[in-house]
Amino acid sequence: MVELKTFVRLLLAFSAFAVCSGAQTFNALVAFDGKNGEEPGQVNLVQGTDGYMYGTTEIGGYDMGCMRPGCGTIFRVSLSGELVSLPLNGKQGSQPEAGLVLASDGNFYGTTYRGGANDDGEIFRISPDGKGDVIYSFCAQPDCGDGVNPFAPLIQAADGAFYGTTFGGGTSLGGTVFKITAQGVLTVLYNFCSQPSCVDGSEPYVGLIQAPNGNFYGTTDEGGTSSNCPRGCGTIFRISPLGIFQTLHSFDRKDGAIPFGSLIPDNMGNLYGTTYLGGDLTCLQPSGCGTIFKLDVNDKLTTIYKFDRTHAGAVGSLTLATDGNLYGATAGVVNGKTINYGTLFSLTPQGVLTTLHTFQPADGMDPNGGMIQATDGKFYGLTLYGGDFACSPESGCGTLFSLDIGLEPFVSFVRGYGRVEKSVGILGQGLIGASGVSFNNLATDFEVKSDTFLVATVPPGATTGYVKVTTPTGTLTSSKKFLVLP
Repeated sequence: MVELKTFVRLLLAFSAFAVCSGAQTFNALVAFDGKNGEEPGQVNLVQGTDGYMYGTTEIGGYDMGCMRPGCGTIFRVSLSGELVSLPLNGKQGSQPEAGLVLASDGNFYGTTYRGGANDDGEIFRISPDGKGDVIYSFCAQPDCGDGVNPFAPLIQAADGAFYGTTFGGGTSLGGTVFKITAQGVLTVLYNFCSQPSCVDGSEPYVGLIQAPNGNFYGTTDEGGTSSNCPRGCGTIFRISPLGIFQTLHSFDRKDGAIPFGSLIPDNMGNLYGTTYLGGDLTCLQPSGCGTIFKLDVNDKLTTIYKFDRTHAGAVGSLTLATDGNLYGATAGVVNGKTINYGTLFSLTPQGVLTTLHTFQPADGMDPNGGMIQATDGKFYGLTLYGGDFACSPESGCGTLFSLDIGLEPFVSFVRGYGRVEKSVGILGQGLIGASGVSFNNLATDFEVKSDTFLVATVPPGATTGYVKVTTPTGTLTSSKKFLVLP
């Protein structure tokens, strides 16, 4: 950690938040102050139909139902940095470690690590105007067979249900994979550590993704077949909606260890991710500084980049941006040792890494979550510490930042898949006055709901491909292909 007098000196430069390099601009938009939230954890922001971004902080809020440092917050923030937060009070959950998911019903769904009826975490629903309810409290089954303490966010799958993981609990105490409906009916699909020595993985730290084949993919930060880590180096797994489970890869430290970040897909079906440790074992020997890896459609893993001391300790997930490059962050902390305050980077498909920003305490420290690319083309993310040191003199309370590298606006989806003649929610900018929407060049009917949201119908004959929206100022193309389901 940085010495306190260094913090004080840096506070004098607190207003110098914008950093420019050519067409590149970094801005710390929000410095959390405790009351409006503190320490946003491993959180990816999510964009709502209103164009705002939504997220959580692990502590802060100072609700009367929670003693300081507070039970955490759920917040909404504009793309220019105006933030409104809702404090949690413990009964409605505490310590939301993960971000939110925007569901097809227009509400956000999320998890808390603690709180709920049994103080073992919960699943909640909240509307954009702040009206929320608890739909499930963990450890509701005997011996906590349903799991406890979810670190990870939920996803809404093609069947409309939500899927996620718990860090602990389950019949083997290694965590679970579960399915839950919007009505709160939970089904455990798999119990980790069901196999001897936890070779199937243990303690899933992050959530799932659903691939076009309908299966879910995820990682565990411990377990697996390798003996190069005290409790295993972690795994990559696949699980079907019916609970058919398969371990696809066990990390062995040389190819990475402890995959904290979620997997992300490309348009070809490959998956990308990061590991916190491993890779180049001469970096912070013997831990390694982490890796970026690719899992191809044949389930073969390739290490595509090994971090060094300049970029150490990747914790959050990657983002595949509209330019075809990967973007991410390193926290700068490995096994409790501070190497730097964190970085933002890009990585080309050829494996060339470029540093986009190096954090200083005044604009943030330890970016533990990944970045998202919002529909304005810019990247947005959070840091766990730094920013306002009046809030916490030792570490600061965290920041919310933007990074503009000149990428153009685009459109994205509430859900990136659907069936013919079904409605699809499309997010964007400047949608009022739109004159056309097409799915893989096939025009369709649509209705503009606001300047940032429209609803379109998947037309008969549509095939998987990009969606285009014609607006008064030009044509916006989706960042990813829309998957037309059979």
